[in-house]
Amino acid sequence: MKTAWFYPLVRLTARTAFLLTRVKVTGREYFPKTGPVIVCANHINSADPPLLGLQVPRNPVFFLAKKELFHNKFFGRVLRGSGAIPLNRAGVSGGSIKLARQVLDHGGALIIFPEGKRNPDGRLSSAQPGAAYLAASFGVPIVPAAITGTETVSGRWWFLKTRTVTIAFGRSFRLTEADVQIEKDDLGGHGDRIMEAVAELLPPSYRGVYGNVRQ
Repeated sequence: MKTAWFYPLVRLTARTAFLLTRVKVTGREYFPKTGPVIVCANHINSADPPLLGLQVPRNPVFFLAKKELFHNKFFGRVLRGSGAIPLNRAGVSGGSIKLARQVLDHGGALIIFPEGKRNPDGRLSSAQPGAAYLAASFGVPIVPAAITGTETVSGRWWFLKTRTVTIAFGRSFRLTEADVQIEKDDLGGHGDRIMEAVAELLPPSYRGVYGNVRQ
C-alpha cells in the first residue's frame, strides 16, 4: 500500500493545526528503527491519529480507521491517500487484512486503536476483536502507546487554544510468531495483553477496565 502524492501536505496541515499544542513524548528509544511494527494506542479524541502519527519516528505511517469514515467518497479518498485503512471494528475483512499485510510486508509502521472507538472521558475500555486479530496474526513487534491530554481538544476554535498532550511509547513485544493461526477464543486474551501494556503507561485515572495492571 502506498500513500498519495499529497501525503506530505496532509502532515504539514496537521502540524499547522496543532501548532499551539505542546506534545511531550517519551520512549522513542523503544521504537524499532527498521522493519514492520504495529503501534497500539488508547483512543480519546479524533485528534489522536494525527498527533500520534506525527510523533512516530517512522515515515510514512499507516493507520486503521473505522470504515464509516470512508462513506464520503472525497473524504475517503483523502483518508486512503493519507495512509488510512478501513476497518470493521467488530471483526476483520479480507480487504483490511490484505492492505495491512502490504504495509507490514514492506517494513512499514501501522497504528491500531484496539478499543475500536473513542472514549472521551479518557478511561480505557475493552479491546475489540478486529484489531487484536490483526496484531496477533502478523507476529511483528508491537509498540504500546499511551495518549493523555487530547480530551481537551474540543470546540469550534480548538486549534487556537494552547494545551499539553503527552504520548508515551513502551517497550516492544510480540503476541505470536509470524503466520501462526489465531484461534477465535484467543482474541480476548490477545486484546487484553495489548491494552494492559498500554495501561501500564497511563496514569491510574485513565486505566478504566484495566485498572489493576501494575504501575
